[in-house]
Amino acid sequence: MGLHEDILSLAAEFSGTKPNGTEQSDLLGAFGLDGADATEFLEAYLEQFNVDLSDLRYDFHYDANEPPHGRRLVPVGCDGNVFPCVPITLTQLVAAAEQGSWQFDYPDYTWRTARPSRLSVMIFAVSLLFFVSLYSFLQIIG
Repeated sequence: MGLHEDILSLAAEFSGTKPNGTEQSDLLGAFGLDGADATEFLEAYLEQFNVDLSDLRYDFHYDANEPPHGRRLVPVGCDGNVFPCVPITLTQLVAAAEQGSWQFDYPDYTWRTARPSRLSVMIFAVSLLFFVSLYSFLQIIG
């Protein structure tokens, strides 16, 4: 087997699923690997293929602590725009295995705490309204 197949096999082993055809553009997403699962896969990858991943900035590619929808820190460019998560591709992993180290040209950025999503704010507002109403109701009957 070649590197492509070996890496796909390792990803399938970690995810328990088969490739779905999108592994060329987003290997982790194709196998449903996110958060700690993605980190564990990459740790196994570096051990199996003897790759130095010290230059890999995990948080630029996925949230290592939570699924991507829960991103707490976001990379922000000099212009103030947030960089979206950059997928890790099969081609990048094959190249890193061949070269022995992770190669990616990261842009200049700083970290910023992510703003809460509109859904989170709306859920908070509705919950607050509910508890205020409940408190008022209990005051009336009590």
